[in-house]
Amino acid sequence: GTTPELLLKTFTQYCEVVKTPRGAVMRPQQSLGVGKWLVIFCDEINLPEEDKYGTVRVVSFLRQLTEQGGFWRSDCSWVSLQRIQFVGACNPPTDPGRVPLTLRFLRHAPLLLVDYPAPDSLAQIYGTFNKAMLKLHPDLGAYREPLTDAMIDFYGRNQRQFTADAAPQYVYSPRELSRWVR
Repeated sequence: GTTPELLLKTFTQYCEVVKTPRGAVMRPQQSLGVGKWLVIFCDEINLPEEDKYGTVRVVSFLRQLTEQGGFWRSDCSWVSLQRIQFVGACNPPTDPGRVPLTLRFLRHAPLLLVDYPAPDSLAQIYGTFNKAMLKLHPDLGAYREPLTDAMIDFYGRNQRQFTADAAPQYVYSPRELSRWVR
């Protein structure tokens, strides 16, 4: 699973620690470009399980990094962060296996909900996708629109029929449509 130690290991791959008059500072390596920022993308940020105390260690560590601007090393010296940003993505805490993010963490993290596209948008997206895929088979090009319509219809029916309320594994997302075309 994802741990604070794994995050620190990622830092060592892309960052350098320099001594300054104000103490140790961790920043992106010069080889990445002078003045460049390092953006750490934390996918499925609410998937790690809580420990026996109800804490998700990696989320608490991210909160500390954001709130305090650094961390304590094992030698008890403080390391400040410079030009390092965190971005996360997650599913709603109501989805199976997810844990709610704490309010203490969320006060530092603006939230943006990106819902699933409407059927018209799905038709536009997958119509374009199918058009590109069917270029490999020109004789099937005329079936792009009926294929797209059938995919969207089948996806919608399955999504309505098989809900997460019935069984936790029944989570349908547009990702399913992409898998069908691959």
